Amino acid sequence: MDPSIDKNQHFNPFASPLSRPAGRVGSWVRGGMPAIGVLFRKMQLKGVRRRALFLITISRSSHDSSFDRLFLLEEPPLMLRLAFRVSVLFVALMGAAVGSSSSARAQDDIVSEVASVEESLTAAFNAADVDAVVNAFLADGELIDESGLLYRGHDELKDLFSQYFAKFPGAKLSLQIDSIRKIGDQVAIEEGTRFLAAGDSAFAQVRYIATLSKKDGKWKLASIREFDDQPAPTSGDRLQTLAWLVGDWISESSELAVRISYRWDEDKNFLVGKFLATRGGQVVLKTEQRIGWDPLTGKIRSWMFDSDGGFGGGLWTPTQEGWVIKSESTQTDGSIGFATVYYRQLDQDRYQMIGTDRLIGDETAEDFDVTVTRAPPKPTRPGTATKE
Repeated sequence: MDPSIDKNQHFNPFASPLSRPAGRVGSWVRGGMPAIGVLFRKMQLKGVRRRALFLITISRSSHDSSFDRLFLLEEPPLMLRLAFRVSVLFVALMGAAVGSSSSARAQDDIVSEVASVEESLTAAFNAADVDAVVNAFLADGELIDESGLLYRGHDELKDLFSQYFAKFPGAKLSLQIDSIRKIGDQVAIEEGTRFLAAGDSAFAQVRYIATLSKKDGKWKLASIREFDDQPAPTSGDRLQTLAWLVGDWISESSELAVRISYRWDEDKNFLVGKFLATRGGQVVLKTEQRIGWDPLTGKIRSWMFDSDGGFGGGLWTPTQEGWVIKSESTQTDGSIGFATVYYRQLDQDRYQMIGTDRLIGDETAEDFDVTVTRAPPKPTRPGTATKE
């Protein structure tokens, strides 16, 4: 071993290569983070050729280094190569972590700046400040509404918002930002949902994609594209055109009296009807009916179940005069019946039922035309309260 080289001595890894002890070859990483270097040294110890692996650590605040011997073993070259690769991988991962952290901070800054633009736009909209709303856009900024109509430039946008605030005074805007992504340093893409309310009755919900551009240090809207995002109507919503049926009804003739009642089911997704037919005070037939929305046909459908075991159903189609029901039934003897039934609301307390094209098995049946009247309220006993 060269007696001039002390394997335990410390040295500055950033010194000139000429000032480093001969025979040492090392690599270090600098730049505001702990650095790691691997030093390989070939030595002669007692005539045996060995390899030594040393680890050099450099603190963030100082260029001082420590030269620590990890091991000095008689190992094959493969071990040394693996150790070197592991150290290089660690250095690469540390560098990637710093780059990722810087990128995350830049993304957070853009998100904060873009969100601030949206807050200002929302405040201007809710104050019906047309100029402030328009100035949130670039001079050639555009808005494409959910119907596909394009409004481009400050003049068209000002005209649009002026008409909107005149038509819907007191309209309020709120939004939910789902994501903001930067595209370079000057462009950002924002996605979310806008909620518009005007009074107690008018409400709209739209999805949007906004492109923002940074000009002269300020973010402005380059484009907004809106998409209809109204919640899908429930089955109960689709039955509201028949809500007038709810209540108690009666239809009487010289031969038959039919009492009918309609109620919403517990979840208000079906109308439940009950029919009681009597003759001379004797029950002739009881029938239960359910009216609901059929998503497969995109129509209202009804199902009927008779007390004698028969059953049937029909599809309801709206017309200018009311509803047309194409019905089909199965009798207890297995025969099939068909009919076309018309429902026509005459006023709040009366509707008309007309049955035509009636066929039961191989035989035709007579048409019918009856007027159903809302039943009067049941009388209450003196001193008793009517249930709400």
